[in-house]
Amino acid sequence: MISLITAVTFCFWLIPYTTDLMVSCAAGLAGDYLGREQRTLVINSSTNNPELLLMLVSLGLGRLGGIATPLGSNFANIYLMFFVAPLFVLVKWFFKRDFNKILNLMTLINREKKLVIWHSIMSLSMFGFASIAYWCLTGGFQFNYLSEDIPLRTWHWLLIGVLICIIGIGIFVYFENNLKKKRPGLFEDITEEDFESNWWKFFLGTISLTVLCYVLNALFLANTEL
Repeated sequence: MISLITAVTFCFWLIPYTTDLMVSCAAGLAGDYLGREQRTLVINSSTNNPELLLMLVSLGLGRLGGIATPLGSNFANIYLMFFVAPLFVLVKWFFKRDFNKILNLMTLINREKKLVIWHSIMSLSMFGFASIAYWCLTGGFQFNYLSEDIPLRTWHWLLIGVLICIIGIGIFVYFENNLKKKRPGLFEDITEEDFESNWWKFFLGTISLTVLCYVLNALFLANTEL
């Protein structure tokens, strides 16, 4: 019962609130310092802050499995956005008999199929780069079991893994900038009043979110060990 209450409180109230605070301030600061068109990239990057912290904590404990945390998060973003979310809304509209919304969504997907394919290819490509980097660091495949006593590979492999991540990020930024030039209308709905440019709130939201995620993972670990 305590675990259930904690999970519901964290996942339905505390974590969403701190995430909104962090993302809103990150987007506002990005608009002030990097330009409005860079907000989407900053928002996507900032949402990985808790996973990056947990990865660093795991590496500090000598557990290489922690590097799979951001990898799993990005993989979840891929199938949640492109598969689970559309199916969910389609089923909901079907039972509500909102057939016009279903038709409009299918029409939109058909009209923007190039954009959907672009997002799918880029998402899977980034996952591929991350998977190769994971293999360079651990010598294993991310979906296989990783033993607790696996040794860290030599610094040559670590350097190769870092370079692969940098190359993947560079490719993503390059193609995203090209998309922004070809389709600037996709970013016109990002209005100034939706975000707040505040460094203190950004740090407060980021620190609070990472602490909440750390506590939630620690409780999960404690339950599994018990």
